Amino acid sequence: MLWSSRSLVMIADASGTMTDANPAFDKLAGTMIGTPIADLVGAGQRPAFRAWLDATGSTWQARAWGIFPDADGMPRDFRIAACRGIAGELVLIAEPLLT
Repeated sequence: MLWSSRSLVMIADASGTMTDANPAFDKLAGTMIGTPIADLVGAGQRPAFRAWLDATGSTWQARAWGIFPDADGMPRDFRIAACRGIAGELVLIAEPLLT
C-alpha cells in the first residue's frame, strides 16, 4: 500500500545508502539508489540529519526537514518519519509540509 502511495517512501541499508524508493519519490527526486540518504538534505544540514538517522531506533520518530534543495540551495519542507528494521535498515516516509 505504501509503495503505491503519493507519500515519498525510501529504504536505506544500515550504512545509510539508499536501496529502494517508491515511484512517488522517483518522480520528485529522480533515482537516488546507491547514494547516501543524507544527500536528501543540503550540505549544511547533513551532520544533523545523519545524527538523527543514527539515533533512529525501531520505533517511529518524525521531524521536519528541508529536503531536495534547488539550484539556489533552497529546500522544500517535509515531515519525515523514520524507523529501523531488525537488520538495521532505515525506512523513511516523507510528506510535504503545507505553508
